[in-house]
Amino acid sequence: MSKLSAFTLSPDRDVALSLLERRADRVIADAADLARSVADQLQTLPPEERRLLQRQSAAAAADLETLLDELEGELSALASDLHAVTLHTGAATAYRRLG
Repeated sequence: MSKLSAFTLSPDRDVALSLLERRADRVIADAADLARSVADQLQTLPPEERRLLQRQSAAAAADLETLLDELEGELSALASDLHAVTLHTGAATAYRRLG
């Protein structure tokens, strides 16, 4: 089993990835619409309330960036684990065929 064949996508996986990509596109579009709506609402606030909300939003955004970094680290670790399991499974299959 070649190292690359472990990562070849089947048609079912291609469909699943396509669905995930479309869902991600929708989520991004929804987030962009929400951002525009919030920006419009911010313009109607008095200056002091607008500054307070902007500070709170900046703090929340920083928290979200930290969370995103942590999730990316977890995803990387899971990808490494999956790669190791895939290699182990391929080796076990090859060993069984020899025996």
